[in-house]
Amino acid sequence: MIIPITHAEIDFRRPLYCGEDITIELFWQAEVKDESTQDVSEFVIVYTIVHNHSAKVAARAMTRHVCVDRRTHARVAIPLELERCMCQA
Repeated sequence: MIIPITHAEIDFRRPLYCGEDITIELFWQAEVKDESTQDVSEFVIVYTIVHNHSAKVAARAMTRHVCVDRRTHARVAIPLELERCMCQA
């Protein structure tokens, strides 16, 4: 299975500098693509990047991913192992 990024965006609110201490907070959410089939092959990760010294948000980002079979390139359900891993993040 492969999990390519199908969309990404980021909004910078403050400058970020190389070597700066930051924290990246993650929020993960599975998305139902097709209500009729309950296709759950996509998920979104939302990132909040925070300056450690000021606790101010420097940026917010989002990536959308889709789970795909490596050989057939058909969508596949999000593996339970990935769901467990992301729910612990």
